[in-house]
Amino acid sequence: MATKTPNDESKTNNSDSQDLQQLKQILFGSAQSQLEKSIEDLSQRLDKRCQSIEKKMSDNHASLQKALTDGIASLTEKLNNADQGQTEELGHVNDFAKQTSSELEMHETATRQEFDETHAKFDQEIAALTKKFNQQHEKAMEQLSSVSSELHNSKTDRKTLAKLLATMATNLEDDEQA
Repeated sequence: MATKTPNDESKTNNSDSQDLQQLKQILFGSAQSQLEKSIEDLSQRLDKRCQSIEKKMSDNHASLQKALTDGIASLTEKLNNADQGQTEELGHVNDFAKQTSSELEMHETATRQEFDETHAKFDQEIAALTKKFNQQHEKAMEQLSSVSSELHNSKTDRKTLAKLLATMATNLEDDEQA
């Protein structure tokens, strides 16, 4: 037997490896290439599918972001308009309250003045009526006293005295009603 050197062994291994590769190619070559082609096709389809999904997700994200931004802008505008409307309405209410308060103060002043004037007139009329009543009362008392003394002096009968007192009472009632 001949001794083999490491170079010879490497050549033999290399040659065996090539033989093995050729044998594999003969036996499995077409199936392996079809499998590799199928894997490559599947990989390309998967890449295209992933890219399509990424694009759809990106488009959906962009449209969702736009819808969200538009919605927020719309709500902000509506809130600003509502705030402005409420501010204007509050201003109108405040103006109306000031105007009403001013009118109420003027009306209260006018009413108080009318009340004071009416009260003064009533006081004057009451004073005048009281004075008139007192004068008539004094006059009636004087007449009563005079008639009483006349009757006492003239000794008139009681019937005449009763008539005289009745007439006097009627006169007093008429004076009070007038």
